[in-house]
Amino acid sequence: MANFFYRGKLQDSITQGTLNADSVSHAAQILERKGISILEIKEMVDKHVEYYTTNITQFTIKEKKEFFNSFYFQYKAGLSILEVLNIIASSATSENVKSIAYQISSKIKKGMSLDEAMRSYAKYIGYVYVVLMGAGEKTGKLDSVLEGIIKNVNLVEKIKTNVIKKMTYPVILICLAIAAALFFCFFVFEAFERQFDTTQDANLIPLFLTAAFKIAVIFAIGGVIVVSIIKNKKIMYSLLSFFTKISFLKPIFNNYYFYNFFHVLSLAYSAGLDTSKAVELSCEVINSSSIREKLKKSIDLISNGCELTTAFNIVGVFSQYAISQLSAGEKSGTISDLSETIASDYENNLNIQIDTLLKFVEPGMLVIVGFFVLLVMGKFVSTYYSKLFSLF
Repeated sequence: MANFFYRGKLQDSITQGTLNADSVSHAAQILERKGISILEIKEMVDKHVEYYTTNITQFTIKEKKEFFNSFYFQYKAGLSILEVLNIIASSATSENVKSIAYQISSKIKKGMSLDEAMRSYAKYIGYVYVVLMGAGEKTGKLDSVLEGIIKNVNLVEKIKTNVIKKMTYPVILICLAIAAALFFCFFVFEAFERQFDTTQDANLIPLFLTAAFKIAVIFAIGGVIVVSIIKNKKIMYSLLSFFTKISFLKPIFNNYYFYNFFHVLSLAYSAGLDTSKAVELSCEVINSSSIREKLKKSIDLISNGCELTTAFNIVGVFSQYAISQLSAGEKSGTISDLSETIASDYENNLNIQIDTLLKFVEPGMLVIVGFFVLLVMGKFVSTYYSKLFSLF
């Protein structure tokens, strides 16, 4: 018998799942007997293993949203983890998501737990998310953990989208200024030279095309360098550590790190991890070496019997407000809820600081553009002023 994925209409709602049947027509008959109007039915492609073992890449935010949303809604509907993964492997829009879902389900079929199966793909899905899902499965809280993960992915996407949106205009402006400066250097100055030198070709079209080509090459090389830096985790980690030491940027990065830290801490407690494991996992979202070193000391203190708030107080990373909230949470047994509250406070502070910083970005970009204009004009005047004056 083969395994089939189906999606259909039952009364006024859409239902989907998997079933075993001899053929597509046999599967359709089974569904019809259940009163399901078929919208889609297809055989699961377990036999095409090579289709699912292509090169896997790290999940984009869009792929994370698709994977976790699909997993959450299917699991919430009462399907087993294996059924959920089979549906994702058959119906996901991303081949990357399909591939990982299939391979995780294959490992589970061989007797592995969800935690064991997913850890092989932690670098693609995200180590923190994998550990949280594994802990949630063990404690029977996988649906609430998935809900928290989805919220975290959405908020991270929202912050990145907000920054990109507000930085688009300044970046375009500075790129245009650089392009204009290069155009003057490669074309305008050379064109003036040819006007004064009668021995050179007066046709400027080849010169213009050459200048445009050089500018395109420079921007292409610059783009490749930027993309390579962004994709290189070691370089990005070093850059982020450097930026966190700059006084006016430090509060922004710290608030972003602390927002993520306390949100993961809340999820870790909800998933059933003990305090030291919860703090250790939460440290994974912090890309500042100095902050991580301090928090590692707090983990050692907690492992030796120290309370969470006392350990955080000793290392001196978080604000007194956050410490007082955690203290209240420890006493009342609501540390997960209060960690989420602290995360929200850090998120609000982050948004305010980003908006404040970006108010100064546009004037700063105008200053840089003005600098390029003055540079070009200075070069032009110093080189061609006397020649132009001689014409009169």
